[in-house]
Amino acid sequence: MSPEPVLDHPEAGRELRGAGPIPSEPAPPDAQAPATLDRAHHILLETARQLGSSMEPEAIFARLLSSVRGAVRCDGLIVSSFDRGAGLIRCAFAWVGGNLLDPSGLPPLTYRADSQGMQSQVIRTGRPMLFSDVADRVRDPKGTYYEVDRSGSVRDLRGGGPPSSQSAIMVPLRLEGEVVGVVQVMADAEGVYTQGDLELLEGVSLLLAVALENARLYRRAQDELEERRRTERSLREAEDSLKQADRRKDEFLATLGHELRNPLNPIRSAVELLRQKGASDPDVRWSHEVIQRQVVHLARLIDDLLDVSRITQGKIDLRRDVVELNQVLESAVESVRPLVQGSGKQLMVRHPKEAVLLNADPVRLAQVFSNLLDNAVKYTGRNARIDVEVQRLGAEAVVSVRDDGVGIPPEHLPHLFDPFYQADRSLGRTHGGLGIGLTLVRRLVEMHGGTIEAVSDGPGCGSTFVVRLPALPREHSTEAAPHARRAVPRRPRRILIADDNQDSAASMAMLLRLDGNEVQIAFDGEDAVRLADGFRPEVLLLDIGMPRLNGYEVAQRLRAQPWGRELVLIAATGWGQDEDRRRSMETGFDAHLVKPVDHQALLQLLAELPAR
Repeated sequence: MSPEPVLDHPEAGRELRGAGPIPSEPAPPDAQAPATLDRAHHILLETARQLGSSMEPEAIFARLLSSVRGAVRCDGLIVSSFDRGAGLIRCAFAWVGGNLLDPSGLPPLTYRADSQGMQSQVIRTGRPMLFSDVADRVRDPKGTYYEVDRSGSVRDLRGGGPPSSQSAIMVPLRLEGEVVGVVQVMADAEGVYTQGDLELLEGVSLLLAVALENARLYRRAQDELEERRRTERSLREAEDSLKQADRRKDEFLATLGHELRNPLNPIRSAVELLRQKGASDPDVRWSHEVIQRQVVHLARLIDDLLDVSRITQGKIDLRRDVVELNQVLESAVESVRPLVQGSGKQLMVRHPKEAVLLNADPVRLAQVFSNLLDNAVKYTGRNARIDVEVQRLGAEAVVSVRDDGVGIPPEHLPHLFDPFYQADRSLGRTHGGLGIGLTLVRRLVEMHGGTIEAVSDGPGCGSTFVVRLPALPREHSTEAAPHARRAVPRRPRRILIADDNQDSAASMAMLLRLDGNEVQIAFDGEDAVRLADGFRPEVLLLDIGMPRLNGYEVAQRLRAQPWGRELVLIAATGWGQDEDRRRSMETGFDAHLVKPVDHQALLQLLAELPAR
């Protein structure tokens, strides 16, 4: 008869047991058939090799079964785990009468410290035990006993026949000194096992505990690795999503800038045209100046919005050169002069006697001081005074922009340069802005290796912004420094304007004709190519975003013509990012102007062209 494990269940609860009597003491050593030391060592070494090569519990149990069956008689093998916290014994592996049983089909058993059940004794004492009279032990009136047959069915032994299993050896499964389960081997005959068998099984159980723990740690490491992979995959996906969102944001801002600049160009040209025509009515002249100032202000807001995004992402490179600080400041002052004059303020600039030279990007540095001056104009009252002072202090160039305006509350000073920060967020605030101008200023100053600080004694006490920049050594002052732009005599040119915004093209053409230029207009790319072939212009003012051939395609076609190699191509477009400028240069443009085009700057550019 094949042995069938016994579930002996004291009155306190059930527990899974191999059939056999329950001794109160460990079984005496069997002196009749001791296993030789060499044989035991061989079995343990082979078991260690077998168990150590597996990291899956199913494979470990299969190799355990093979090792146990090769070492002792084994008609049944059960491995149970012990959950001390829950007080439960659960079957982890069951092999009975040549059949593997599903351990999940066997109920968990309750452990009690005062139980005399065989597994409970092994768990409580932590010692291996040999049972040779299982049939007598299951008649103990204090317990309830069950037997598991080869199909996995549970039979109550209290009212039935004797158990099939007659002998059993059980050893604790230890991990770090604590009992975590029981290994039991059973036979369907009495007196089968010896003390040597018990000691051998104890050694096997130690190897099993290590193998199962290694498998658990391996599985946990695999799970953690998989979780890490999932996390990294999620992070990559999130990063990709952010990059896509960032690209879409950049594309949106570029398109927004283009769409906002386009209508500003005809407005600015029309205002300049009215100014040149002259007006005797002071109200009309005032209206022209207001429109001009507001167009410049709006164009600066658009530039700041695009620039702060690009600088934050490190997408702007400085085009450094040896520049004279005074000339940079003059450029900044000229850009805000209409705002200063229109608001009735006084602007005083004090320069040092010696020239202060910097290794800087003149355009970006002028942008810094333009923003600071614009800020000073915005936050001072009519007839207020704005002072700009330039000094050289050691190896630094120091520029102070001081006003006697509304001042800055102390609590706002630490946050003044934060993106989108507004000191006055009330609905009734009198000063507009996006809260990005000072952020842009600080980033540009830092890109030049400098610092900026804001100082104010509080509301009503005005404010001072101090910019410190590394100055070039004094010996550079004797070298040739960049000269201020000189006036160049103008001569009439043949100019073709290509722009799908008809108001923009027409107003710019009218302005250029006032200066004696011969001008023709095209409203799309194909018309531009056709007109250029017949008109043979010296200069082509070309919008980039046009239908029926964009500006890049027009430039490539015209440059391919023998006569087109000497043609001066000037991009006049709402696309003004660094990538747009770079692409226009790569396509063959000679200059890149961003709408709204400054008419005086355009005339200066045309005047500097060589005669042809």
